[in-house]
Amino acid sequence: MSLEQYQQQFHPEIQKKVGRIEHFATYQSGKTAIIAFYPRQQLDKIDGSLIKDTAIFSQALKTISDESKETENAFIYMINSLAVASEVNDEDTGSHIVRINEYAKLIAQQLGMDEGFVREIHYAAQMHDVGKIHVDPHILKKPGKLTDEEFAQMQQHPAMGAKILGDSPRLKMAREIAQNHHEKYNGKGYPE
Repeated sequence: MSLEQYQQQFHPEIQKKVGRIEHFATYQSGKTAIIAFYPRQQLDKIDGSLIKDTAIFSQALKTISDESKETENAFIYMINSLAVASEVNDEDTGSHIVRINEYAKLIAQQLGMDEGFVREIHYAAQMHDVGKIHVDPHILKKPGKLTDEEFAQMQQHPAMGAKILGDSPRLKMAREIAQNHHEKYNGKGYPE
């Protein structure tokens, strides 16, 4: 085919950016394809190797990114499940978790916190009552006022929540929220 006919094989945007195309090479790895255009020279072995290596490396980075997103989604799913489990014996179950999460997110946004902080507090806040897993279900479901002994057990749920969440750096904010969500500025909160 003529050089003009050859040009017609390429998208007009590519032609606009590259100019006259005399030579090109492509290599595909998975869903990643690299196309190199050579306006004035033939492709040599080094160029071909570079294109191939770039495509393979790009596909590897995409795979790592996809797996990282999958791991993040599994982490958030686990957090959500644990939060729901912690509320199973509480009358206000899911709506309380949702409200706390949304309030925490909105307050963080209004305070101008960065996107990473907002995202983290949005999943961490729902873990505030995870320590209720250790509270007797009869206490959680009891209508009316708790006895002093029952209230003393209830006061342990923040510390138990912090213990459940442990020392993982990824759950540090959730641990701090669980530990301190019943503290008060006047010192009359609990467990501290």
